[in-house]
Amino acid sequence: MARAIHSGQVQPIGAPAGTTSVSSTPTCSPTPCALSNVQASQGKKPVNEDPIAANPINAQDLLTGGNDCNCSSLLGFFRVGRRRLDVAVPPLLSGGVTEKPWLQVNDNASSPHAGALYLSVTQYDAGLSDTEISVSHSTNDGTSWTMTAVDQLQVFPSVDQFSDLAIGKDGTVYVSWLRCTANYPPGDCGGTQATLVLSKSTDGGSTWGTPVRVTPPGDPEDEFFPWLSVSTDGMVGVTWLDRRNDPTNLSYDAFAAISSDGGATFPNLQIASAASNPDNDGFKGTFMGDYTGNVWNSTGTTLYASWMDSRNGTNMQDEVGGRIGTGSVPDWNISASPNVGAGSNQLNGVAAISASDIWAVGFAYPSTSTGVSQTLTEQWNGTSWSVVPSLSDGTGQVGNDLLGVAAITTGNVWATGYEANSSSLDQTLIEQYCC
Repeated sequence: MARAIHSGQVQPIGAPAGTTSVSSTPTCSPTPCALSNVQASQGKKPVNEDPIAANPINAQDLLTGGNDCNCSSLLGFFRVGRRRLDVAVPPLLSGGVTEKPWLQVNDNASSPHAGALYLSVTQYDAGLSDTEISVSHSTNDGTSWTMTAVDQLQVFPSVDQFSDLAIGKDGTVYVSWLRCTANYPPGDCGGTQATLVLSKSTDGGSTWGTPVRVTPPGDPEDEFFPWLSVSTDGMVGVTWLDRRNDPTNLSYDAFAAISSDGGATFPNLQIASAASNPDNDGFKGTFMGDYTGNVWNSTGTTLYASWMDSRNGTNMQDEVGGRIGTGSVPDWNISASPNVGAGSNQLNGVAAISASDIWAVGFAYPSTSTGVSQTLTEQWNGTSWSVVPSLSDGTGQVGNDLLGVAAITTGNVWATGYEANSSSLDQTLIEQYCC
């Protein structure tokens, strides 16, 4: 929407400006009672998507904000007893615009950065294609802001979008976002297969660490609608919707990950007991919602989560679940491996030396028109599989095939199988990777 307003494609409809003065924090009595409603925003144009936060040093000091069409930056924030703050987040990219702001306040009075404001946005270039996530921080109640790029510029069709912020008790700031390969301009992760990544800052937002992936490298399907929060003892909790269990990349399950090492690793756990089909949203497959959520209990031992769920087969309902404890429950994940032949490819045996040194063997047909297969050997380096050349001497109709592998060291790997001679008779085959 911000891009459409900036480009003039959408003209916000005006309304009478708010005139109520917010001179003090609303209150009421006797309890229970409802507070009087007060319009905090100012100006005649729309303001929507409205978070709120309280000052950790003075809980009567409130800050709210939203997408404010009265502001040139489209970002407006409002404090009790003060006029609107037009937060100027300058484009990182020449002629660009900003979109999808997320505001977080360091509300821990004992933190070295107590009271600091943090605002993450998606930065677009002038063509609305190249993107970058930035975080601005203010240490003087929003009077001035310092902006820092979190990661490298993503050149279309690679896109970074949908950032989320959370702050730990020690002042560490975490930002998560989605990275995808867009399938049409302008850059947008809608309708793609996005990946959830996270970075952190330990110096109040001045610098940011190398992003890490929250989900396993072998998770091939879409990850979306994440939420991020930090417990009182520094556990980083992330929840999201994940299509890894559906090869067609449609139905999803809710997942949760808790990092007990400051955001270095995120053991995953499925928390939805049933899958949901987004087409069963109650709006004929046109709108399932935009946001999920999570929150820690007061002792920091349980991460509660809520998400939109259509297990009833008819429409979306608000489902609540979560997880207790760190680590992960063993489960099977697909680890993508290369297929070298245009015809059939098959792996028959695997052997592990370590978590970052695993060998697999099998065969591949170079083309769909030839009947001679070639041996296939692949090695896992802890991140991805790669093909290691192996011998194929058989010329018969069946060809060459490796069936088993034994790995002693990286430089001493044995594989067994067979090769067919010119008469198409199988002959024993033993190969050694060494020396």
